[in-house]
Amino acid sequence: MKVTAVGLRSFTVVASNGNGYAGPTHTIHQGQPTIVHLHRRRSADLLFGSPGGSGYRGMTCRATARELLRVHARHLGEDDCRITPPQDHGVRERLVRDAVPHVHPLLKEGYILRKFLPASICAACIWPILGLGPSAALDQSNAVTPRAGNLALHARSSANRHVSRRSPAISTPTCTGMGYESFLGGGYANAAVGTYSAVVGGSANHACSNNDAIAGGSDNGTTGQGYGFIGGGYYNGISGQDNFIGAGAANATSGYGAFVGAGGHLYFVTQSSSPSAPGNVAAGEDSFVGAGDLNQVSGQGSFIGAGGSSYAATGANPPGNDVSGVDAFMGAGDSNVVSGSWSFLGAGVGNDLTGRGSFIGAGGYLSSSAHNLPNILDGTDSFIGAGDSNQIEPNDAFIGGGVGNKITAGGTNAAIAGGDGNTATGEYAAVAGGYHNNATAMAAAVGGGSISSATGDYATIPGGYLNAASGRGSFAAGTQAKARHNGAFVWSDNSGAGEVQSTAPYQFVARASGGFYLYTDATSKTGVRLNPGSGAWASLSDRTMKTGVVALDDAAILAKVAALPVSEWSYTSERGVRHVGPMAQDFYAAFGVGEDDRHITSIDEDGVALAAIKALHAENRELRQENGGLRARLSRQDARLAALEREVAALAAR
Repeated sequence: MKVTAVGLRSFTVVASNGNGYAGPTHTIHQGQPTIVHLHRRRSADLLFGSPGGSGYRGMTCRATARELLRVHARHLGEDDCRITPPQDHGVRERLVRDAVPHVHPLLKEGYILRKFLPASICAACIWPILGLGPSAALDQSNAVTPRAGNLALHARSSANRHVSRRSPAISTPTCTGMGYESFLGGGYANAAVGTYSAVVGGSANHACSNNDAIAGGSDNGTTGQGYGFIGGGYYNGISGQDNFIGAGAANATSGYGAFVGAGGHLYFVTQSSSPSAPGNVAAGEDSFVGAGDLNQVSGQGSFIGAGGSSYAATGANPPGNDVSGVDAFMGAGDSNVVSGSWSFLGAGVGNDLTGRGSFIGAGGYLSSSAHNLPNILDGTDSFIGAGDSNQIEPNDAFIGGGVGNKITAGGTNAAIAGGDGNTATGEYAAVAGGYHNNATAMAAAVGGGSISSATGDYATIPGGYLNAASGRGSFAAGTQAKARHNGAFVWSDNSGAGEVQSTAPYQFVARASGGFYLYTDATSKTGVRLNPGSGAWASLSDRTMKTGVVALDDAAILAKVAALPVSEWSYTSERGVRHVGPMAQDFYAAFGVGEDDRHITSIDEDGVALAAIKALHAENRELRQENGGLRARLSRQDARLAALEREVAALAAR
């Protein structure tokens, strides 16, 4: 069947016989303009069933219709299933009621709204048995299955997507006469026209359909499919079956089993004027509006607890809340739109939730400033906890709170915990918080801070200010740290000396103008440090931090050093860089110090060198002493020789 909106209180039904053709056209009351197309093939499968099936599937619509023909054959005509005026009682009403228990489970299984039950019975159960020929092909050009989207399509303004759709006018049902076994308790200008209907009191109340009741109030009316109740209030109207309006003003229900507790345009009650638009509207099947004003529920099984705008004394018409998603929930607030099925909006103002199975906890705001804007959630199974001006476009994304945070279309499974003005555009990207941070690549992460960007896949920025990690798997932290290459790790202090950046892949670059301290024990005492302004590591060598101190035989150490092979070589991982030194195996075999025979610590190598120097110094001192004695002896000998030479010269002169 195809249902097309024709006004505030009605829609037109073109009923299908299940084979792709359309039958007679009927008008059924409805609470709001809407367009609904029920898929032809799905309707045929559900309504005709299989003769050999079990349960309701075994009792096909055709079998039901044959039974109805047997009992009521002489009364049937071409239009016997149309929705008739409340005062037209008899076989037609009983015929439809007899078919309801058999057809309704099939419609429910196919997620077809119960308000289409009478026309469905006609289309699949009665007209084919009567041999009524099809008159036109069913238009499937815009058809959608109930699973593919909302049965009630939600229209949003392109200029302001947060202004809910509102009907331009409202009028409550009126009727005249007295129904069969109906009841009028009192009041003024009341009418109980439906069979077994009742109006207890009040004024200008009209119970126009069967089994309806109005307790009191003024200008309330029912014209649905029966079993409606209005407790009181002003200008409330029911056009659906099994509807309830407790009180309030200008409330309307039309969905099967719809409920409005109270609220509505209470301003009009105090001003003694008629409302120009409906207050709360429950048009979806089994929909619920607890209280408030200007709330509208059109989704099947959907819920609005309260909230909405109170009608201003200036006559302005604020948007209120609008829920059109199937089984959607909105707790309270104002100017919220929930069109995603199975979604949840707790409270807030101006929030827009279109994704299926998604969640907005609270928050949102309406103003003209860059902040204080609504939350917008378009993705399926996504979450916004609170805050305002937050937006999620993809599926399975998360924003915990904050202001102005955004996850764009590419950010599936991305998360922003909070903060202000953060964005996550990469899949599995995350921003924990902070201000104006960006995670734009696959699994990129920013922990917090301000104005930092992780743009490389798997890049990380834990926090800080003006940091950038653009290399794949890179890391940047501190202030103005730039990890521009794959696998680079850059740390920069806040000394104000400009940025620190990597110059090649897989570098560890750090600036700490206050010095580096590296500890290797739990008490932070043992280790090395690079003092401020220094270019050399300082190792701990405090006497109080040492144990097992023994004296060395320096001469023996010198002998071992003399025997130790020393070579020139290069590391296999280096590119042609040459070094001079012993092999760790030879060093360990000679001196037996260090953790193992594969490494040489600088402190051990320095110690061996110092011991050898001491031995050389001792040997040098002995040599100097011996050399001094020899010099003295030679000096004495030189003196005697000079004396002898003088004596010889004197003898020669005689």
